[in-house]
Amino acid sequence: MKRRELEKCCICGKGMAHDNAITFYRVTIEHMVLHLKNIQRRHGLELFFGGGQPGAALAEVMGDDGDIAACATKETALVCQDCGITGGCLASIFESMANRKPAEESKQIEAPIAEVNE
Repeated sequence: MKRRELEKCCICGKGMAHDNAITFYRVTIEHMVLHLKNIQRRHGLELFFGGGQPGAALAEVMGDDGDIAACATKETALVCQDCGITGGCLASIFESMANRKPAEESKQIEAPIAEVNE
């Protein structure tokens, strides 16, 4: 990692070594969305072949290999050692990662994130 890639912690906003730790985390979170039509198609094929384990095995071989999920948003950020150990829940971390960029620069799909009361 080069100096230009180093940024402040996405949770506390402090530098990576503010607590004299020499380690930190690079966190990538992908917010996934299910492709319901592909799931329904695969399930229908499994049922067509008799259901259960044999039907699922035949559907795996005979059916297409379509994606059942896709990435809606992907965020990568740095988290200091202190926040990495005592950090909040996944939703609050993802929200702080998404909010660190101005809205006009973000190319991600806007997805509602649950508010977390701490």
